[in-house]
Amino acid sequence: AEARAALDVEGRRVISLLGHVTKRRGHRLVIEALRELPDDVVALFVGAPIQGRDYMVDQFKEWAVKQGVEDRVRFTGYVSEEVLEQVLVATDVLSEGLAIAQECRAREDVDLGARVVDVVFAGDLVAGKLQQCRQRVAEHRAAGVADMQR
Repeated sequence: AEARAALDVEGRRVISLLGHVTKRRGHRLVIEALRELPDDVVALFVGAPIQGRDYMVDQFKEWAVKQGVEDRVRFTGYVSEEVLEQVLVATDVLSEGLAIAQECRAREDVDLGARVVDVVFAGDLVAGKLQQCRQRVAEHRAAGVADMQR
């Protein structure tokens, strides 16, 4: 509850996508999927654009406006270890947008937005990775390690 309050996502379901903001990571797919998901679902894009590509965030924000979901998309930029820990605790679905995009490119008959919706509702394709992230946070807390980078 504390992590959700700190991130201002109380009462919301959270899809998080971690890493640099790039064309191929899956941000666009998650934004498109939000159109099809209930209004209580929000996306946290945790990471900064690659140096010199700050325009990518603006492009994705414009896309969110065109999709009518701009109020449900948040770009955090680079975050501290403490905030990353909060994100992982508050996350319901850890997006694997890149893997979904690669799978869908191989099959022209698949609507990318629909595929992300399938993953969000199925949960099993991403739940394992989210559980691993939460386990890693718990292990670091127990060990008293401040820096989670390995």
